[in-house]
Amino acid sequence: MAPDTPKRVDGLLVTSPVITDRWDAVLDLCRTKLDPKDFDIVSRFGSIEELIQFGSALHSRYSGRAKAFELARLIAFFERLRTFHGSFDVLVHVQPTVAAPIWGSIKLCVELVHETNEVFELIVEMFDEIKHTLPRIETYIEVLGPCPSLTEPCQELYWLIAEFSCQVISYFRKNPLKNILFATWKPFRPSLEKTIARIRKKSRQIELEVQTLSLQKNAMHHEEIKDMLSRLEIRTRARLPCHRVPYSKNPAFVGRDEELEEMHNHLSAPSVNQRVVSLYGLGGVGKTQLCLEYLSKHVASYEAAFWISADSLVKLAQDVRVAVTKLGLVPDEAEASDQQCKTVFWNWLQETDASWLLVFDNADDLKVLQGYWPKSKHGHILLNSRDPASARFPVNSKDMKGIHVPPLSESKAAELLLDLVRQSDHCGVDEDVEETELARQLTKSLGGLPLAINQIANYMLESQCDLEEIWDIYSDFRNRASLLDQDAGNLHMDYPHSLNTVWDISMSRVESANKDSRHLLQLLALLDPDGIPESLLTGSDRQRVGSSFARLQYLENKMVYLDTTRPLLQQSLISKDKSRRVVSMHRLVGAITLNKMTQEDRQARFDEAVELLYRVYPQLTPDKASLDSQWPRCRLYLPQVMSLEQFYRESDPPLLPRAEFAVILANASWYLFEQGLPAQAMQILPNAREVGEKTLPKQYPLATIYRTFGGIYLDVNRAGDALVNFSNQLKVLQEMGSPNDLVQAHGYTNVALAELGTGDYRQARKDLDRAQEIRSKYPGQAEGYKGMTLDVIGLLEGLGGDYESSIQHLKAAIELYDADLGAGNYLTAFSNFSLGNIYIRKGDLVEAFKLHTSSLSVRRDILGETYRTAASLHKVAWFLHGRDEQAASEEMLLKALTIYQRSYGGKGGTGRSTYLMSMVLESLGREEDAKNSKKLAADIRQELLGIPPDEQDNMESYDKLVGTLDR
Repeated sequence: MAPDTPKRVDGLLVTSPVITDRWDAVLDLCRTKLDPKDFDIVSRFGSIEELIQFGSALHSRYSGRAKAFELARLIAFFERLRTFHGSFDVLVHVQPTVAAPIWGSIKLCVELVHETNEVFELIVEMFDEIKHTLPRIETYIEVLGPCPSLTEPCQELYWLIAEFSCQVISYFRKNPLKNILFATWKPFRPSLEKTIARIRKKSRQIELEVQTLSLQKNAMHHEEIKDMLSRLEIRTRARLPCHRVPYSKNPAFVGRDEELEEMHNHLSAPSVNQRVVSLYGLGGVGKTQLCLEYLSKHVASYEAAFWISADSLVKLAQDVRVAVTKLGLVPDEAEASDQQCKTVFWNWLQETDASWLLVFDNADDLKVLQGYWPKSKHGHILLNSRDPASARFPVNSKDMKGIHVPPLSESKAAELLLDLVRQSDHCGVDEDVEETELARQLTKSLGGLPLAINQIANYMLESQCDLEEIWDIYSDFRNRASLLDQDAGNLHMDYPHSLNTVWDISMSRVESANKDSRHLLQLLALLDPDGIPESLLTGSDRQRVGSSFARLQYLENKMVYLDTTRPLLQQSLISKDKSRRVVSMHRLVGAITLNKMTQEDRQARFDEAVELLYRVYPQLTPDKASLDSQWPRCRLYLPQVMSLEQFYRESDPPLLPRAEFAVILANASWYLFEQGLPAQAMQILPNAREVGEKTLPKQYPLATIYRTFGGIYLDVNRAGDALVNFSNQLKVLQEMGSPNDLVQAHGYTNVALAELGTGDYRQARKDLDRAQEIRSKYPGQAEGYKGMTLDVIGLLEGLGGDYESSIQHLKAAIELYDADLGAGNYLTAFSNFSLGNIYIRKGDLVEAFKLHTSSLSVRRDILGETYRTAASLHKVAWFLHGRDEQAASEEMLLKALTIYQRSYGGKGGTGRSTYLMSMVLESLGREEDAKNSKKLAADIRQELLGIPPDEQDNMESYDKLVGTLDR
């Protein structure tokens, strides 16, 4: 059937309905991949609505069972697919018969695998990733109307989704025995992941095309620029109500009525300001449980409520990512950077009219919160901390209340213990005066700490002993502990002696049940206490073989692993979240476990934890310039890397590191750099370099460490330091003894980049020529790295005045980046920034402005509020100032300054943008503000460059405050 005659609507060419060879390709795909019977089934399927009905019927069938959770996620994917399809149908009409094989292949895929366990969960995970990958074009429809230019990429996207389903169907048909299905899964999984990666790239291409069409349709004036920024920050209307609390209410919670009333009275009082309550007190005193109890009583009064783990920047960022995903504010959770998620979340908190509550849990280091505290003038915040200073945090808060949480009173502590042990008939606890008095004595000895009381109760329930017996046991262990001063004396002041004794009692029970449980508890104590992925422990996500550790073998047998965790769960030493598939432990349990370990045990557990992470953490290779395709896996295991690095850094006496530790740190620091988090990368880079230089003197991970140092220093205008590190990178690459010398070309390119920053253009030219000479011997290999070389050549040509050659090289680099990473990647944004500067020098400000707004769009979309994004904001502000759009320019500069002021090494950028702000304020007639801004900028320039304030009053001078790449 031929396409209908094209027609024009609002100047755009429209074809409707659409049936092309590409739609026929979906049918051809299904016909080729499936046997005739399956093809007949999928090609006769009705609609997306039938697919949703099918999912709902399955969900009802498994109601109340664990599989219902996976099916609910699957239905969410179907509904997201329906939204995307409906939007695309508006832009380019699709006949139902054309789309039928897509819905049919998905249905048959689910129909075949839903009765399995592990494979079904993995397939749902992959469909869930596709859900987050689908481009959100619905928000642009009213602006754009029909868009035929989207037809081909959307058709390809449908084709890829159908291919994914057909791959699963084919796999299942070839492996019909369900009991051995999982065993054959691992070699098949990479092909599915490759299809998902193609779906991700195609989705990004579609979304970028939609953004471009939208920007072209609107004139770039003040209101349109504001609209562009708001679309980058908040893509869709939030899904409300939205509550994310990962822990359930404690049914045994007692007391705290006074604190609960005080919290509610403060938070519910009328106010025009943000209202904050800080709970502070000893570890184990029940601050987290008090927050959960407050939420259980009042969460329904908030349209949005989120639980945020605040004990580290990494985990805080991950919980913010979960929040924006649950709200539906990011187009692609898997590809969105931590900085982007942070920007979107805090802007939504500031701009929304919805009532919201944030709970910052375990905010013991208040510096972690400084860059993440919401700036909105409304909303409620609840935080808990061991630090009494939290009662005055933030210092400028107008409606802040600190509440000290003491241990439970004797009566309430006894009530908690009795409530817990009365769950069983075997403990012999009655409601008489004598039993109550025994409970009071015991809980008084426990210091009224809910954590200790809970563990003693679990011991009683498990061992079926009464209060008198447990009192004798506790007294015996306490006396033994008092003879060993080191057991109590080495503990932090927040870890009471009573809890130390309870740990001994619990472990005596654990070790009698399973000999491996103590080993597992020690291993977990080195990792992140809030959520250790079971895939890390059991090896289900293993990427490489690694070394053989006999002591870890029990983890590889699922039944043995479950038997090992059971005693720890029974004694409340750990907990499990089945939906997230993670293991958690209270910080005090971890601290006491570490305190009880010998140095020999610490070294052994450290080596074993390194081995587990080495097996799963993604790694850069000489032919791959980025970890972008592995970002979700990097993100999953990053908290474990950060915890292990901290354990290593703080160990006294020091631990002996393995080479694998340096490999992990090298790749984790590079991931943090790619995410625009240089401060966190610099936290682990010193140890990475120290260990790498000792254990990996001529290996690629050490080159990666130097490369990361160099990239960070180059970003913050420390070109000399960057050159030292890039030179070290090149030296390692030269010493590696690789079968070919292609990797050396990467090193020469980075050295040349730093030399551009130092102004040594002649040497940069020599190093780039050497890189090109090497690359000429390996056509078609490491194309992403080749793009970087062309990029730097383009920069050099531009600085030398050969603009046409510069443009040619930069455009060639963009083609390679797009082919390697997909359209709209962060490296293309880098090239567009440079290309925009070339067009400025050529005098083509229209094209230059287009390139810089494109660079800003991608940087905000992928990197969020990072140093590079601030450079793009500054550049667009410079254009707007020149076009006399001063209000829009001021808005851009305020955003840039906010980013620079909290960025690693951001003082130079602050000085430059403050100087431009003085020019904008002067144009707006705000003379006093302009004068103050210029003085501040001049002071920063004098501090960093030594130029007196009354000299070189021009933008070119202030451009020197930032690196060559950001000018």
